[in-house]
Amino acid sequence: MLRRTPIVVAVGLILALVASPIQAQEPEPVGTESWTGGNGWCLEGLCFRAWALPRGVEVRWLVEPESATPLVVMRTQLQPAMGAHPAPVAQSDHSGEFTYLDDQVVPGAIYRYELVRPGDSIQLGPPLEAGLAAQAVDPGGNSGCRVYLPLTLSHR
Repeated sequence: MLRRTPIVVAVGLILALVASPIQAQEPEPVGTESWTGGNGWCLEGLCFRAWALPRGVEVRWLVEPESATPLVVMRTQLQPAMGAHPAPVAQSDHSGEFTYLDDQVVPGAIYRYELVRPGDSIQLGPPLEAGLAAQAVDPGGNSGCRVYLPLTLSHR
């Protein structure tokens, strides 16, 4: 009976995670209200989102005409740490709505995305963290359960 206790706890944890109502959805760009919920923000004519999709992390930003300036999206891999140096992955140089699909991300890793002005590297709002879901399989192989852990995190 003592040997079964860790298995019962592990199965209970897996069932609790499976029952969680967390799931990734594609953002709906219907005005700035849709940018501020979940993993996004709007500040002074700029909106920014990072959203996990099955094929990568979709980064979107909206630049209103009065805020038009060249912008760069920087990505840093946080976990597992791989040197943790920010690298440019996308850019824009005028107003409008822009979308970049970061399909170079690794499942299970967490990334930080920042919107900055090139040259001075001033961060224009809070950084966003996102990543692709990692698949966890029951190590005992008896339950047949698979758990997908979402890695999209919200800024508080």
